[in-house]
Amino acid sequence: MARTPVRAERSEAKIVERLPTELDVWGSLVQRKVERLWVVPGGIALDAEETTAEVSFVVDRDGNLVGDPIIIKHASDLRLGESGLRAILLAAPFPPLPESFARSQQRVVYGFSLHR
Repeated sequence: MARTPVRAERSEAKIVERLPTELDVWGSLVQRKVERLWVVPGGIALDAEETTAEVSFVVDRDGNLVGDPIIIKHASDLRLGESGLRAILLAAPFPPLPESFARSQQRVVYGFSLHR
């Protein structure tokens, strides 16, 4: 049975996996950059099934992507995850990791959701 597209009343793009505390400001900068570039695909059916996709990516010390971002959780409509993946790629490079952050890389999991 075909799903009827319903207009989303609210869309949300946010970091869903908690970052270390010392990355709070950095995470906010990343979030703003991705949100500005995320284009919600038209015609996605909002139903009782999954309306959230998650994309995982790794950033190095300089803010560059390490490898390719990957969709780790698909929404019912695959276009939602693909649009999130595009937003991550367009947003790169990201701000450099803070000097106070000891690790050389950070994994980020980003969620892209639509709600009625």
